[in-house]
Amino acid sequence: MSVKNTVSIYAAGGCAINAISELIPMIQPDIENPGYAQLRLTLLDTSHSNLPKDFDRKAFYFVDGSKDQSTDGSGKVRATNLEAIQRAMPDILHTHPPGHLSIVIHSGSGGSGSVLAPTLVSELLSQGKNVVVLMVGSSTCAKEVENTIKTLHSYQSISVKRNRPVVCYYLDNAKHTMEENNAMIRLAVMLLAAVWSGENKGLDKMDLENFLNYQRVTQYPVGLVGLNISMHRKPLEQVKGQPISTVISMIRPGEDPNPGIMVGYHSFGEFILASDLNMEFSTPFHFATVQGAFVPELQTLEDKLAASEEHYRVNPVASISVKGAAMDDGLII
Repeated sequence: MSVKNTVSIYAAGGCAINAISELIPMIQPDIENPGYAQLRLTLLDTSHSNLPKDFDRKAFYFVDGSKDQSTDGSGKVRATNLEAIQRAMPDILHTHPPGHLSIVIHSGSGGSGSVLAPTLVSELLSQGKNVVVLMVGSSTCAKEVENTIKTLHSYQSISVKRNRPVVCYYLDNAKHTMEENNAMIRLAVMLLAAVWSGENKGLDKMDLENFLNYQRVTQYPVGLVGLNISMHRKPLEQVKGQPISTVISMIRPGEDPNPGIMVGYHSFGEFILASDLNMEFSTPFHFATVQGAFVPELQTLEDKLAASEEHYRVNPVASISVKGAAMDDGLII
């Protein structure tokens, strides 16, 4: 008899907390969701400003980086609370332990989530845990672009250092509205919870571990890779320079799980009846790890950052030449 798994969800920073808030009513210890893993939610932040009303504060971990006054965010500056985040990580994972799968949600552009999440992912991977990252990139301003670039580079560095892939489902605020991205994050969480339920016919622990740790079953090296979710019977596509390394397919009984293309590794499972009734979209659907997915994303971000720096160069600011003797407080009389 199958045993229900646990999926730990870590929402790091304001973007992630806002995205996941609508799921909070169904992510409770006493709520059973047949066909889905048991969900555990932890909110992580350096500020209280994004906490939902009536939220159980036991599931919130506040990282306070100041000795003299309470920390209130990072202001998009990633170094602001870095030391405090690093110090807090052992306690975070002690009080809010990982599950059979840990889903880490965050923005790549802010100052808190873009440091909290990679630090957490690095520690989880060092402990041999299964991790999927759900990340929102942004290009609203130059600082957000710079932060997103550094976050993606951090994940590549973490993957090499830990000798484990970082599998990341990436959304871009430039391509979708904030609400659209939030809805896709919530959908991805529920799909992952269904795949990792431990109750699906034909899908075992090693199938799931090999899917995330593709280096065990393919010739691809570890690194930051994309997570592609193909639904509504949409076939997988091969993109030049972005080969698909591993695929997990989920079907209803009697369906063909064939992903339609040659991939490095493929496994599939059947939804149990309970989760099947909750699925409002067509099956099969496919989860795929995609090599090289972030090369074009980084190039786009770097081009935008270069354009921003060029804007400063071609728009010099005329300064005011102060006339007269200034007093000690700066006043000109």
